[in-house]
Amino acid sequence: MEAIGIIVEYNPLHNGHLYHLSQAKQHYPDAVVIAVMSGNFLQRGEPALLDKWTRTQLALQAGIDLVIELPYAQAVQKADQFAWHSVKLLSLLHVQALIFGSEIGSITPFKLAWQQFQTIDTTQKARPLTLVKSLYETTTNPVFASPNNTLGFWYFAAQQQICPQMKIDTITRKAAAYHDYEFHGTIASATAIRQGLLAGWDCQTVVPPYTLSALQTQPHVTWEMLYPNLRHLILTTPLERLATFGLVSEGLEHRLFKAALVATTFTDFIAAIKTKRYTLTHLQRVCTHILTQTTQVELDLAQEIHHLRLLGASQRGFAYLKSIRDELSIPIMTNLKQQPSLLTKLEHRATLSYAPHLYNHEHRRKPLLREEG
Repeated sequence: MEAIGIIVEYNPLHNGHLYHLSQAKQHYPDAVVIAVMSGNFLQRGEPALLDKWTRTQLALQAGIDLVIELPYAQAVQKADQFAWHSVKLLSLLHVQALIFGSEIGSITPFKLAWQQFQTIDTTQKARPLTLVKSLYETTTNPVFASPNNTLGFWYFAAQQQICPQMKIDTITRKAAAYHDYEFHGTIASATAIRQGLLAGWDCQTVVPPYTLSALQTQPHVTWEMLYPNLRHLILTTPLERLATFGLVSEGLEHRLFKAALVATTFTDFIAAIKTKRYTLTHLQRVCTHILTQTTQVELDLAQEIHHLRLLGASQRGFAYLKSIRDELSIPIMTNLKQQPSLLTKLEHRATLSYAPHLYNHEHRRKPLLREEG
């Protein structure tokens, strides 16, 4: 059986995602579709609007055959690390092709960007994101002009380093860019949809019916909702302990504490701590690690994935797993009790921090199954 891979957050799943999926299936009509999906906390340091089990169900309804979880320690990461671990998971599942969305819609600029990237003197600029910034300042390549395109570059870079034999291609994102806050007929970005929901807009034209139903019936988790817990932790945790949490460095704990003393909303808190030195996404990741009580040492120790966690599957998906079972180098895990580890410990804490009511069955919950026919 042939398999293709996509990397998603589905925050929430919308019509643009369905377009990307349908285009991928047109290119590979007989392939099993495998999605690597972030859990309850996302790459840019945000809580997912809908919990991962609801988003898994939506993915299955959209036509995904396998949903594999990107663990917390790999999901809440800078773009290069997020991409590297996502592509690594797909390679472990013997995916033949990776398909990602971009504003460019052609793989050629990504190849050129990778060639440019390799010519930079890495002894002078060691950090990957610094290298990309150098390229952005010295090239007209559109790869570095938007967040989605830049993330696509990191997918391409990871594929070249991990599994160059895997095919890779990109599909043009339809109408809405990442920072586009408008609705365009039946298409809107996930950012626009989240903003629209907060403003009370009617989103039924830009999401499939099953997403709309979930948005109408399931709790929406936001930073504003979680901020009271975050604020309590910052104000009651000793500063020396606060300094041990992920990405808290160079005295940032003092700035966090002073801001939490006066800021009564997450919006005000972020505004108070933001500087030219720290991007919004970096600070949101800091907040996520504090909320989940994740130390930098734990993040450093948890960077190797020892299992594949299956969140959901179709019958075709299960058949594909069975067909490659003897070729897998790490085990498939269907619940967190099977492989106790630092990764599962962090996942437990992330669930408690995100939605305590999900915790009691999180560690034993079995994958969701899409009913066929």
